[in-house]
Amino acid sequence: MGRFDDALQLYRHAVKFGADRQTNRLMAEAFFNAYEPEDACRVLDITDATVDDMVTVIVLRENLATKDVDDYFEEWRLEYKGKTFDRIATMFVDYWFKHGNEEKAMKCYSFIPQGKCLRATTGNTLLTILLSNGKKTEARELFNKMIKTNCFDSETVNVMVDECFKMGEFKEAMGVFNKSREGKGMAKCYSNTVARLCEHGMVSEAEGLFEEMSSYKDLSPDVPTFRSMINGYVRAGRVDDALKTSKTLALLNLRKVSIYQD
Repeated sequence: MGRFDDALQLYRHAVKFGADRQTNRLMAEAFFNAYEPEDACRVLDITDATVDDMVTVIVLRENLATKDVDDYFEEWRLEYKGKTFDRIATMFVDYWFKHGNEEKAMKCYSFIPQGKCLRATTGNTLLTILLSNGKKTEARELFNKMIKTNCFDSETVNVMVDECFKMGEFKEAMGVFNKSREGKGMAKCYSNTVARLCEHGMVSEAEGLFEEMSSYKDLSPDVPTFRSMINGYVRAGRVDDALKTSKTLALLNLRKVSIYQD
């Protein structure tokens, strides 16, 4: 919305509580868009974030527009190693896809180490880039490696589940979900899969997951999951089940209020 000053004020407030890397990167992007490149480095004056979190984004974006990108990538590849390189290389992959050079994008992608060396957040970004550019086979391969090496989170699962539902591959979507059952953030995976099932009229399947989720202490359905089931029941004409679920949600909320007041 161009309200950079408001964003900066909110950011300064967030820094007191420990802004994460994604927040830092968003601010770096904002600085780059709001000011001339040389002034954008003022970002260092308002945060103690490391250079690779913020200035890298600024410098990289500036030089992608002015330098020979092939030479520039080689400079980064030789200088940076490990997880920092992964994040930088991902930007190059996205850049080349957006500029219609699939060959160079995939060559750059081949340089990114996969397995335990890959951060889940970086892997999730790569999955999104690959899927949005029609590289479904490569995305599935990357997903399987992330699951196998336990370098994934709920977003990893949800990105692939959403893609499967988008393509009408419902069996594959449940296969993806099942692979993640022992992983981190399973509540978000359950919630997302329940929502996708309800959206596609698969209420019985969603109901099974909802009940399974309810049976675990650590995976109690949240309000959005309840709403997904209620909406699914209504669309399926199961009004009594919708009302029953709605009442259960109301009772749970009242219980939380009571506990809080005590």
